[in-house]
Amino acid sequence: MLIVKARKRRRGTVLPLFALALMGLMGVIALAIDIGLIAVARTQAQNAADIAALTGARLLNGDTTSTYNISQSATSAATAATYNKILEQSVASTEVTVRTGQYKYNASLQRFEPDPASYTTSTSASPASGTGAWTASEATIAVTQPTYFARVLGVNSFNVGATATAVHRPRDIALILDFSGSMKFASVANWDTGGSDGVKSLNPDPAYPKFGHWTQYASMATTGTNPMQRTTNFTMSSGENNSPNNYTMETANGPAMVGSASMPNFVTLNGTGSYVAAFYCPQSGGYSATYSPCATPAPADWDLQSDTTATYVGDKAPHLQSNPANAYAKTVQEVLPATPVISSDTHARDHTWEEDGYGANFKGYSMGPAYYGKTFWQWPPDPRSGTKTPIPGTSSPVRYYYNITTTGNAGDPLNPSSTNPVQDTSNRWIADWRGRFFKYGSSHASAGLPVDDNNTLFDSSGQLRSPSSTRYAVNYPAILKWIKTGPNVFPSNLRSGRVLYYSAIPDDVASTSNLDQVFWKKYIDYVLGITGPGGTLADSFNAFHGKETTAWGTGKITAKSSLLNGGKRMGNTATNTSVTGPVGTSPAPYMQYQDNPRRPRAHFWFGPYTMLMFIADDGPDGNMIAGTSTESQCWQLKAGVQSAIDDVKKNHPNDWLSLLYFSSLSGFNTPRVKAGQDYTKMKNALWYPYTLLNNLGDSAQELRAIDSSFNYVLEANVPNARGGTCPEMGFKLAYNEFSMASGYFGRRGAAKMCILETDGVPNTKCNGSLNGGGAYTSLYTDNNAIGTTTYVSNGDTTVMNNALAVVTQICKPDDAANRGYSTTRTPARVHAIAFGDLFETTTTQKTTALQFLANVQIQGKTQAAGATSPESYKIIIGDYTTRIDTLRTAFERIMQSGVQVTLIR
Repeated sequence: MLIVKARKRRRGTVLPLFALALMGLMGVIALAIDIGLIAVARTQAQNAADIAALTGARLLNGDTTSTYNISQSATSAATAATYNKILEQSVASTEVTVRTGQYKYNASLQRFEPDPASYTTSTSASPASGTGAWTASEATIAVTQPTYFARVLGVNSFNVGATATAVHRPRDIALILDFSGSMKFASVANWDTGGSDGVKSLNPDPAYPKFGHWTQYASMATTGTNPMQRTTNFTMSSGENNSPNNYTMETANGPAMVGSASMPNFVTLNGTGSYVAAFYCPQSGGYSATYSPCATPAPADWDLQSDTTATYVGDKAPHLQSNPANAYAKTVQEVLPATPVISSDTHARDHTWEEDGYGANFKGYSMGPAYYGKTFWQWPPDPRSGTKTPIPGTSSPVRYYYNITTTGNAGDPLNPSSTNPVQDTSNRWIADWRGRFFKYGSSHASAGLPVDDNNTLFDSSGQLRSPSSTRYAVNYPAILKWIKTGPNVFPSNLRSGRVLYYSAIPDDVASTSNLDQVFWKKYIDYVLGITGPGGTLADSFNAFHGKETTAWGTGKITAKSSLLNGGKRMGNTATNTSVTGPVGTSPAPYMQYQDNPRRPRAHFWFGPYTMLMFIADDGPDGNMIAGTSTESQCWQLKAGVQSAIDDVKKNHPNDWLSLLYFSSLSGFNTPRVKAGQDYTKMKNALWYPYTLLNNLGDSAQELRAIDSSFNYVLEANVPNARGGTCPEMGFKLAYNEFSMASGYFGRRGAAKMCILETDGVPNTKCNGSLNGGGAYTSLYTDNNAIGTTTYVSNGDTTVMNNALAVVTQICKPDDAANRGYSTTRTPARVHAIAFGDLFETTTTQKTTALQFLANVQIQGKTQAAGATSPESYKIIIGDYTTRIDTLRTAFERIMQSGVQVTLIR
């Protein structure tokens, strides 16, 4: 029998199970929520660490004076972290640890990596000597956060940590600077009109001689016709631009090259062992021997040589006797009284003039304005020369002539009288500059005697002849004695930028082993116009600042042999009966009274102005100007680049720079400073000789500019402007600097960047082909080949394409086949800067130059195809302060392009 038993229901038994399950469920929920919070917290902590590390890295710099800014970097990194919140709770400074270290190149592994051994928490530590700057910042966040639901499980808090490392990305940068001759076009002496009057001065200074024959220039326009002054730019036949120079006054292109006490181009070593400014003679404000070891220039009224101020010293140009207030005399005849009239008769002789000349106050020199110095040029020359001797057979009043027919009768210009500079110590006259400073040549019938024949000195057109054994020889000791007697317009020694021009003003120039004598002989020749630095009468000084192409007045030169008595200066009783009155008695006059040679412009002026022209003359022997001079536009470039180097040092501590120059000079085939971070050396290389860069701490280290044959020996050693424009040379040097081949310091993994500066269009190509090395080991070989250049022409297509081909090669992929320096992540870049006067014109040369630079950037991956000009901020024009500022800004903008600070973990 089936018995059914009813189950008794157990109500509520599920509750304990539910409670137990709920506890587990709640634990899982708590765990899920808190784990989520932990994940959020870690993300927030990582963000805080990233921001801190980036902030710290960005503030690190290369300034050793502030220990690479490590203190501010670490402090700012920690502060940046505290601006963040983790789960709504601000990060405390105690929860942040900042370490500073280095991101270094491992040459053996050919990669960049952090150097854990260098890391420090110190805010005042410096990297190990020779290892570079601080370049990495590591930030660690360690935060303890409370749990929420996990507390039911007894978990009340959790720790969150994050670490980030940010570094300065490394770059290898080549600065390629144009040192071609056009970089000094704002500091050249001359400009070519192409007309009958030849080449003229580019000096804008209104202080030039305006007495005597120089009066003819005072009314000429300074914008194009005045051969003594130019105040506006002009375009040469080559299409290039030339500006008024800054020789003796500040211009838009730079401070004056002579005359500045605050920025002296030239210095002299004084008796106390101090270097002081040379050639500092302000036209106003008084003369100071402290700054200017040279004579006071002519006073403010020098244009008329007025002595009303009682300050003028020296000889005034002779006036017409017939109209002394308004005109200057050109010949002896115009100096003499109008009555009796001296005809064209070549035998005429005025005894008063012949015996007294310019009178008792004659000094034998005239002072020029500003920096012209002094000159012995006076036409007509004073007739007194030699021994004053009575004319034989004359009666009362006694007539005299000056006897120089024997050496004993001639005056001695090496022993001038201390009381009368135109007589020697034996009271013999040396007033006639022809005989005082020039002797007859060794093969002449009057060999060794003072010159008294105009036809020996001047040719039939009035041009000064060159010396020869049958004509005349320069009496160099006499000129040197004259220079050092009376007003001294030269310092006793002259230096500039570790270049020594002369250590003393010598007494003679006979020795070729004494470089002071070699220098002064060439300078005297240059000033006289008999030979220039190039050694010929047709040198630039003669062409640009030389004698007039036409005489002042009617030109005439007469040989002494055509005068009465065969031109002998010893008398007889013969009388020229064709001329009456006090003229016409024998002996012959000292010269034909109507002789009128061509007149000098800057010739015959001994002083700072012609010394500067001589040193800066870019003739066959080279531009001798020192690198520290304000040679423009070169000086403007240096000033701007110096600021750019400081910017790299301070703001890009993992960048390596190489400093490269180019022109057609073979010596620029060697980098001025190879890749690295020797910023002091780089800045010094802008101003000082390359071979002295490691010895500049020794002030005695200086170089002579010339050798015993007056060959310029500092070409491409001194950083000045000369030669053709060959950017191909600069790009090939840059390619080599990026290489890791033996002797080069390129770093694989560092981004490659070139910055080219130039002021013109390419006109020169060079040799050097790419060798068969692999990626990062190829070179354009060798430097001798790169330094072998060939001038072609401005804007030549082949020349420009050769340069562009090297740019293309630099930017090719860095594999073995292409041997370039671009990777997907770090492509090589090439920037181009247009600099200077050319870009202020509207010439076709400007258009060609801008298109070339745009093509450089197109090939260099910094500008889009089709561009015809670089970006406006890369075109540097304006006055010199504007150019320096905008050039610095352009470099800074280029250097800031791309990501410079990045997280590596």
